[in-house]
Order: sequence, then structure tokens, then C-alpha cells
Amino acid sequence: MEVLETQWTDADAAKSLNIATDLITGNPDIAGFFSAAAPIASGIAQAAIAKGMEKTLKIITFDPSPEILPLFDDGTIQAIIAQDPYQMGYQGVAAIDAFINGQTIEAIRNTMVSALRDLQAEGDILGYKVSFERDQNNPNNLRLGKFTVNFAAEEAPVLRQLGIRSSRYLPALDTLLDNLIAQLDIAA
Repeated sequence: MEVLETQWTDADAAKSLNIATDLITGNPDIAGFFSAAAPIASGIAQAAIAKGMEKTLKIITFDPSPEILPLFDDGTIQAIIAQDPYQMGYQGVAAIDAFINGQTIEAIRNTMVSALRDLQAEGDILGYKVSFERDQNNPNNLRLGKFTVNFAAEEAPVLRQLGIRSSRYLPALDTLLDNLIAQLDIAA
């Protein structure tokens, strides 16, 4: 797999459309795009549609915004990652605190696992994985306190469509009649 150079769009849909169109044209076998914001994904999706690739090009983005949801529903965008500003801020501050206080790699990993476990217990995520990969961390960087910890989490699905079927329920009328008859028999 070849990863193309990151393109900066200033989160502008029109710039994203132009850049995505150029990338698709220059790389006809391109497999997909990752977008860091909804306007970028909107431009990428427009380019995919214009090139007739909306069902084959994989588009993953942050932010389930109103302009993105229909593109997700029709399959143009395959995945949306919802941000959790509270947890993002909390984890960032926790990482800074760990850095300042010289916490060990294992302590930082345990903090991440604990926070993710709490999110899962609260039903905010379905599951998670935290890993420390050897190929992403070399001994020299570890000695300097530089390391990479990976985590993945799957958010709980949000209700997007609910079907309700309504019909008559004859036993309820039978119960009503039985109750009325019983009340009349008591009164008589």
C-alpha cells in the first residue's frame, strides 16, 4: 500500500473538491481518503461522485455533521468518527501530567485502558484496544521517554431510524368488555 502525501485544504470543501479531483485523476487506482473534518469529506465525496467512484472509493472522516450524514446513508462515505471533546481534552491533559510527573510507559498505558474501560462501562463505546508496538518504538527513543501508544475504540451506534408498526389489538377490547360486564354484575 502506498500512502500519498498529506494535502492541506484549510477545511474548505471547495479546496477539498479540487485537491481530491486532482488526486483521483493522477492516481486512478486510489483506494480511499481519510478526512480530518466534515467540510473536507464533503469535497472529497463530491469529487468521488463526479468521477463515478462513490461506491468504490473508501472515504473515512471525522464529524457526523448534517451535510455528511446523507453521504454516509447513501454509501459514499463508509465511516464517520465522532469526536468526544471532553475525553480528547481529558486524555491530552492526562498525557501532559504524565510527562511532567515522569510517569512510566506502563502507567500511561494503564491510565488509557482505565479511561476506555470506563467509557465502555458507561455504554459510550462498544469496545477498545490499546497496544504498544515494538516497530513504532525504538530503544533510543524509549530511553529518552519518547514512545507511541496506539488505541482504537468503536463508538456505540446512535439510533438513526426507528420503525413502528401499529395495528389493532382485539384482546384489549375483550378485556374491556369483560371488565365492564364484571362491573355491571357487581352493580346489579
